[in-house]
Amino acid sequence: MDLQPETILHERYRVIEKLGQGGMGAVFLAWDQTLEMQVAIKSNFNPAPESVDQFLKEARLLAALRHQNLPRVIDYFVIDNEQFLVMDYIPGEDLGKRLKAEGAQKLDDVLRWSAQLSSALAYMHVQNPPVIHRDIKPANIKLTPDGEVILVDFGIAKAAAAQSQTATGAAGYTPGYAPPEQYGQGHTGPYSDQFSLAATVYALLTQAKPADSIARVLGKETLVPIRQMDPEIPQNIADAILKALALKPEDRFESVTAFQNALKDPNFSLLDAERQQISSVIAPTAVSEPTRVVSKPTDPTVMKGPEKSKQKKGKKIGWIIGIVGGLGVICLAAAALLLFVIPQSPIYLLDGGAAPTATETVQVAVSTEIMEALETEVVLAPTEAATEEPTATVTVTPTATEALEAVGGSGLIVFASDRGEGDTIQIWTMEVLRNPEGDVVTGVLTQLTFDEGDKDQPVWSPDGTQIAYVAPGGLNYGLDIWVMDSDGSNPMNITQHAGDELDPVWLPDGSRIAFTHHLRDAGNTPIYALTWIRPDGSGRERLSTDFVEWDPTFTPDGRFMIYVISASSHDYLYFRSAVDDFDSPRGLDLRALFGEFGEVSDPVWAPQGSQFAYVRHNGPNEVIVLVTYTQLEVNGLHQPKEYVLTDTNVDTDPVWSADAHWLAFTSERDGNLEIYLMPTTGRPQINLSRSPGVDRSPDWLPLP
Repeated sequence: MDLQPETILHERYRVIEKLGQGGMGAVFLAWDQTLEMQVAIKSNFNPAPESVDQFLKEARLLAALRHQNLPRVIDYFVIDNEQFLVMDYIPGEDLGKRLKAEGAQKLDDVLRWSAQLSSALAYMHVQNPPVIHRDIKPANIKLTPDGEVILVDFGIAKAAAAQSQTATGAAGYTPGYAPPEQYGQGHTGPYSDQFSLAATVYALLTQAKPADSIARVLGKETLVPIRQMDPEIPQNIADAILKALALKPEDRFESVTAFQNALKDPNFSLLDAERQQISSVIAPTAVSEPTRVVSKPTDPTVMKGPEKSKQKKGKKIGWIIGIVGGLGVICLAAAALLLFVIPQSPIYLLDGGAAPTATETVQVAVSTEIMEALETEVVLAPTEAATEEPTATVTVTPTATEALEAVGGSGLIVFASDRGEGDTIQIWTMEVLRNPEGDVVTGVLTQLTFDEGDKDQPVWSPDGTQIAYVAPGGLNYGLDIWVMDSDGSNPMNITQHAGDELDPVWLPDGSRIAFTHHLRDAGNTPIYALTWIRPDGSGRERLSTDFVEWDPTFTPDGRFMIYVISASSHDYLYFRSAVDDFDSPRGLDLRALFGEFGEVSDPVWAPQGSQFAYVRHNGPNEVIVLVTYTQLEVNGLHQPKEYVLTDTNVDTDPVWSADAHWLAFTSERDGNLEIYLMPTTGRPQINLSRSPGVDRSPDWLPLP
């Protein structure tokens, strides 16, 4: 609820003003009419029925904390599914503002603040279960008039025992201060707070954030030793900060207390080899031991799959047109799983059996107040995934699934596969889960379609109740767009039009399905046009008039459509705007950033945040690229940055998870088409499908 000034909340708190907005709630300054003092009230809206009990559990956990460098929890309550936490209001300046105003801080001051923060963190980490802050940065540290620092904003804190996100839990990170494991690379724990504290000390001493951990993982940046920034900083302090900023948790100190002791110990030092190891970029390496498989692998008989087209327009369109043209032979190759491991974890294929006992799960999703943002903060709030009634279950995990966390928010992917009887490509779903040890595992596989004809490119409707897909239309229609219910029932051909229709994508409001219409060929050049239609088959309208255009995707708010346009022997990204009802193509001129840009395909917008992914082509090589930006308006992108996420040169079809933390994609790195998964950092890359046949064209179930 949007509380206005002078509102009386819970018959006790008079709202003074809103301090900030973030995540799924807001923070207000209020007057406690009972205790006659100012307080900070954090609101969090979560309609999930189980979220109230979880919130109360988390609030009690925080209310028990008593430390001079932490704010107190005074009260907590729930009103109409909105959860409220009342905490001390901490006056004073935050260190982010101080750093911006004054520049690098004095060494003695920083060491004193670090000691106080380490004391608070050590206290949090010895709780049962341990509480992990997960968002330590200068803006979340208040400096009181008497020179003490208070660690505020527990907006994404959690208990270390929690390996799955709860109803009220939120995943988040602040680039520059968050370790790699907080981007989805592994478990967070006390070592994560240690990394963020070291990054904060680094920033306070230099007025510069250390290289972002994700950029270090991707090889885009290297960590600049702090003594290069300021040679006056003692060597022991530089070495302590370097060790605490190691990308791998096992390379950091055993605790924040050990880190603090190293800062104070003039004799502490690292060997040159240790400094080099920590400073170097960690590239993907092959797993040193075989991947553990719980279930028997699929019988590696040779299976049939569609022959790939030699057309220039990306493999995806070639695959689908190949369905009509004929079937070829795809041979099984050994899997080569590339991992950036934090920590190293095996991949499991579950086949029933008892699941390991899950540890206690307590997520703390509360905040004292939200400060002026000096850095971009990403806060993503997951919800529980609904369980669908399976049509035909292939791999059953009756007890294991109950103990596992849904990956990506919904934990369910729809895809195309011939794993059934081996001759026909059908539509399937697979569960993508994380076990109590933090390993990503594949759960139940369910076949949705059984009729004749190869199907492909399944995509969920925004509400998750229907699936659009590509299948033969019969007669002389070629390939058409079909729509069915999410359980595979009530399939309906909605296009029934001459020429192949491909690349279906739902508008965010579910009102239409846009797609590529393969009109004809001009010599060896296919002519594509953007078209859209209502899910019931009415209202068909062609959007393209003068250009060859294909592969549409929409921003989450529905304001823009991005797609591929063929011009001057290149395939560029273009976009249209809802301002003119998507009528006029607009150049997305990123060539200054990407060079000549080359051939592109498969653009896909993230469901949250200012980012999208696409496939970049360089001859036969295909890599997945992530683009982030600050703003998109009718004049184009603002401050775009690009990250190449894959390097096997055979990766296509990227799709975002519902929480925007993961990308599933199709890869041919194993000699056949498989569904792979990676966090938005690009590592690790995990083979989910592990079948000798064809598995491709994934799409992630959206959150309701």
